[in-house]
Amino acid sequence: MNIIKVKNLSKRFGDFQAVKGIDFAGENGIEAIKKVQQIIGIVPDESNLYDDMSGFDNLVFCASLYGMKKTLREKRATELLKQFSLDHTGDRPFKAFSKGMKRKLTIAAGIIHAPEILFLDEPTTGIDVESARQIRRMIEALNQQGTTIFLTTHYIEDAERLCHRIGFIVEGKVIEVSNVENQLLEAFPDISILSQSNNCIRISSSLPIELMPFMQFFEGMN
Repeated sequence: MNIIKVKNLSKRFGDFQAVKGIDFAGENGIEAIKKVQQIIGIVPDESNLYDDMSGFDNLVFCASLYGMKKTLREKRATELLKQFSLDHTGDRPFKAFSKGMKRKLTIAAGIIHAPEILFLDEPTTGIDVESARQIRRMIEALNQQGTTIFLTTHYIEDAERLCHRIGFIVEGKVIEVSNVENQLLEAFPDISILSQSNNCIRISSSLPIELMPFMQFFEGMN
């Protein structure tokens, strides 16, 4: 069975349907739900941590939910606070953190158990520039260490810098990119197409390329 399998995923905000019947699957893997929980981390758009608890206590509590032993979860919490430059917060409650600090601690909570797959929803939205840079560096480091990351973002810079594969959602649907090889080559003469299928295309270029023109190209096809 698949670790990740999405079938006909839809999401509506009032009269606006943001997602229309999206399907995709992840790698083959496991059967037990507890094992699934141990390999998956989730960082929501809005923090799910406790306002009156300190950063350390929040991390330790999250670790306990994943069944980590006390000594291990306290050690891991201390390591993450230092890694995320939050070790100076002491016993300060989470509600007293800045937006950037809250975002970093929320991410730390999502990776407290060292998951193999991490879901990140708008990780740099609404925070200061320096915190956003720090978070991008952390995401890059996690990926280099072997973590598979599913990232949703409206920021082109995040997608360009962090993602190896990108899916464009326009009017609620992932844009199909089959049968567009000639149009792409005509619009972008410096690229080479390595492979394509109904919902995936791989391109290469010997020159630096920007993502925005491609987004505009696919949006114009819809």
